[in-house]
Amino acid sequence: MKDITRKILVIDDNRDNLITLKALIADLFRGYITYTAASGTAGIELARKHPLDVILLEVLMPVMDGCEVCTLLKDDAQLRDIPVVCVTSL
Repeated sequence: MKDITRKILVIDDNRDNLITLKALIADLFRGYITYTAASGTAGIELARKHPLDVILLEVLMPVMDGCEVCTLLKDDAQLRDIPVVCVTSL
């Protein structure tokens, strides 16, 4: 049987949150690849480069908040079908 690698993108402006979520995903979900982005713009660029299974998106970010990022993702024909889970560390 073919192994299926799942890909997750975590977008959060807090470096500690990125490290924690990446470690948690690695521990709980064997075989997953986790990409991280420290801004909405960087996250959108990564999403365009890598076919993703899900995006974990911090809601409260400076410059471009999670709602704006989600809107841009859902307006993009290439990215709109990727599930987005909005999270916050607040």
